[in-house]
Amino acid sequence: MVMQAYIDDSGSSPTDPIFVMAGFVAPASNWSAFSDDWQEALDRSPGLAYFKMKEAAHFSGEFRKDRGWDETTRNGIVSELARIIVKHAILKIHVSLRNGDFDKHLKQLPFPKRTRASDNPYWLLSHSLMAMMATASSTCG
Repeated sequence: MVMQAYIDDSGSSPTDPIFVMAGFVAPASNWSAFSDDWQEALDRSPGLAYFKMKEAAHFSGEFRKDRGWDETTRNGIVSELARIIVKHAILKIHVSLRNGDFDKHLKQLPFPKRTRASDNPYWLLSHSLMAMMATASSTCG
């Protein structure tokens, strides 16, 4: 069974205290039905072109109150989207790394040649997620 993950990151600023990558895993065949259900939910009034939790939390962007959003409608769509994720995804995955730990320990490791990848916490986090995916694929299929 071919597994796919959809991942997002948080904490990309050098001043953010923690770097995070998280997402959901499902068989490739699940994602088509997920997309249909997700789009149907986004199309419901007052409508969203896309979903960003940060915008929902702060009533900004797509969730501006002048677009018809209030607490009740916002909470309703967030709950509905969560139900869609639960319906289609079979596994949630996440990795995180404290900014200070990365700077103090990992960024200081000697490399024959420093590169953007070796100095980027998401290089390490993405490889950790790939290892998790390999393990999940062997146990979920």
